[in-house]
Amino acid sequence: MNLSDIRTLTRDLLDESGTTRFADADLLRWINRGYHRIVRYSELLEQTKYFTAVVGQRTYSLPTDYMSAGWVSLSFLDDDGEEVELDFLNFFQMRRYLSDNDNADPEWWSIFDGQLWVHPRFDQARTVYFRYKRKPTALSADTDSPEIDEALHEALAYWAAYIGCKKDKNHIEAAFHLADFKELTGLGEQIGLRQGDTRMIHEYEDLY
Repeated sequence: MNLSDIRTLTRDLLDESGTTRFADADLLRWINRGYHRIVRYSELLEQTKYFTAVVGQRTYSLPTDYMSAGWVSLSFLDDDGEEVELDFLNFFQMRRYLSDNDNADPEWWSIFDGQLWVHPRFDQARTVYFRYKRKPTALSADTDSPEIDEALHEALAYWAAYIGCKKDKNHIEAAFHLADFKELTGLGEQIGLRQGDTRMIHEYEDLY
């Protein structure tokens, strides 16, 4: 499905053929929000960036498409060509270990202020692997298609319809669409629903 197909399905779910209640810009924003949410709470769009460590350098720029979500790892190749994974520490833990004279193979890494931090600093030019989840490219043109499995494209329409029904204060229909979104994506409580949304789902489930 492309954006035009997803938007048409969304309007079908909202029982609206025109733009009287919701402008195309509204639907686009909600569709992209659902797209972002699916990627954030799933194992989709995981990527590896390779780079060469600079001797004595502490920080490295994050990829521009890095998504701050869940699973990430940093590793390097040792002298035997074996991959060594570093332990992650939050920055406030790691900064207790930082010192000026600390060149060696790193043991820990962190993310702070848009950068990767390593400790100790590399004492030789190692090959480094940064595995992360990348941001999805937002849909914009009618011919754009999501970079996820086609089976999940329909779920974007259900998410947008869920938001639209919430805007209309049609909570029963909103619950239907949210339940369908969860079923299509296989995502449960990890999708970060607010308490009121969760209660709405339970009320819907009680009806059936």
